[in-house]
Amino acid sequence: MAKAAGAAGGTNSGIGDSGSGGASPAQKATTFSPSQRQSAAAKKHAPHEFHSNKDPDDLYELMSIKEIMLGKNNGSNSVANDLKAALNSDDDLNEEVEHDAFPGLIPLCKIYLEFIGVDCVTWDKINKYLDFIALRASGKIMTNAQYIRRFVRTHESYKRDSVVPQEAAFDLLVHANAIGQGLIQAPELLGPYCVLPVCRPA
Repeated sequence: MAKAAGAAGGTNSGIGDSGSGGASPAQKATTFSPSQRQSAAAKKHAPHEFHSNKDPDDLYELMSIKEIMLGKNNGSNSVANDLKAALNSDDDLNEEVEHDAFPGLIPLCKIYLEFIGVDCVTWDKINKYLDFIALRASGKIMTNAQYIRRFVRTHESYKRDSVVPQEAAFDLLVHANAIGQGLIQAPELLGPYCVLPVCRPA
């Protein structure tokens, strides 16, 4: 009985409590958690919703990594320019952007950074990362997997039997560590970017 009485009247629910009796049913019905308030605010300030009358099968297509990152059929960045105009307009984005093209994730990121007005230091840093990803996506520099495969295939201990010898694996780890510490530059892997040598205190 004591436990039942405590559960019924003495337990503090932590929601809208005032006094020793816990929240009343009316208070519980009108009290919202922080996550509920955030959800309601997000719905109130939700961005434009996109609607299309196209067939669902026409809303997606197969694209290469280069097209996903850098865009497809976006001649002279016309799609990106229209997106900029739409973002700076109060009109519906569907009415502004009517191209059957994809601007690419990297151009979209740059448009967003320009739209929110990041400072020049932040822009320069993020832009270098985006340009590096663009080089990888376009195939102008090697991926990590390509670089590792080439290292193993050209290692003197590799017998071309799809088995990585211990000597090749060890030398690969040493080589990768040297790149990470800036002791070896690998432009075919990092492009024009380099890792500065690690300065260790004496």
